[in-house]
Amino acid sequence: MYVTSFHIVSVIAIFSAAIIPIYISVRIKGGNKSGLRNLMIILASFIVVHGFYHLAELLGYHTLGDGFLEPLSVAILIVFGVAMIRILYPNSILTRKLRGGSR
Repeated sequence: MYVTSFHIVSVIAIFSAAIIPIYISVRIKGGNKSGLRNLMIILASFIVVHGFYHLAELLGYHTLGDGFLEPLSVAILIVFGVAMIRILYPNSILTRKLRGGSR
């Protein structure tokens, strides 16, 4: 009972939270703000995939939720973190290594 209620509340809250980065990514047209737009797209995709994870768990598809959607959401979150570091700190050591630059 409590787990079901938790997943219902989580699905509603998570899909509601996805509206904000989707709206921001649609409103940003490009130019020098394309990095921010890309961050919002990655964040929105993480939120939506995590929402589908809770929906799959609610509907009883535990293999789909735990075996595919949860690792996918973690991978997207890691991609978000790397993209955020590359945008916020373009001269950092991690960014230079990812671009193939010198140490």
